[in-house]
Amino acid sequence: MRDTTTESKSNRAGNSPPGTALSQIRELERQNAELREVVSVAGHDLRQPLRNLRACAERFARSQAAHLDGEARELLSGLLMGARKTERLIEDLLTYSRVLAGPLKLQRVDLNETLNWALQMVCDQVEQQRARVTHDVLPIVRADPARMIQLFQNLVTNALIYRGDEAARVHVAARSGPGEWIVSVRDQGIGVASRDRERIFEPFHRLYPEERYPGTGLGLAICRKIVERHGGKIWMEPSPERGATLVFTLPTRTATGTGGSRDAEPEPGGSA
Repeated sequence: MRDTTTESKSNRAGNSPPGTALSQIRELERQNAELREVVSVAGHDLRQPLRNLRACAERFARSQAAHLDGEARELLSGLLMGARKTERLIEDLLTYSRVLAGPLKLQRVDLNETLNWALQMVCDQVEQQRARVTHDVLPIVRADPARMIQLFQNLVTNALIYRGDEAARVHVAARSGPGEWIVSVRDQGIGVASRDRERIFEPFHRLYPEERYPGTGLGLAICRKIVERHGGKIWMEPSPERGATLVFTLPTRTATGTGGSRDAEPEPGGSA
């Protein structure tokens, strides 16, 4: 015979017996935390020797270029390309890990300013491609400013990569919805087939060979995690003529991360 009184008191005290859903969730959270720590430590430990390897290869290429034959130059070029690609992958893995676990520093954020900061991060690409990025007046929200910069940077970079044969044309707009802001990033690039519009947000999922469209396959996966951690959603819509539109929402009422919530200011920010 079981002592149901004792069992009931134990459950009311929050001491769930092993094997219950709650204990399994806690164990999964612990394992995920350990995995994120492993990724972070491994990423930092790999980054420095990889940088040293790349720096030595670059110095060797500069000093010995005149003495290398065609095959040696090709091998050295492949070594440098592989090192840079691996560095980018490590950086994106570390960013993905931080987005998954790092605390959100929620505050009043003008999306016009965060977009401008993001454009500064990609200004070389914009100038080289003679791209044009425009935006409407964007709202003020309650969010983590660093994550918003990362979000815009990844979305604009995605448009620059998949621009097609012409210079990229990107436009950022926003409109208010019931309890949320709806922000869109529209481009005139190569677009995405309807069957792939959800898969593009999966980590490491690539639609095209890297030789044609470079990247690590983590950019949009990072975007999705940023938006979801702010209580929003992100998806892709087809553009009326060509290209695609990436749309995400930010609630006007965003959780503070400590159990409460505060209202975001539902008014537009600075001028375009």
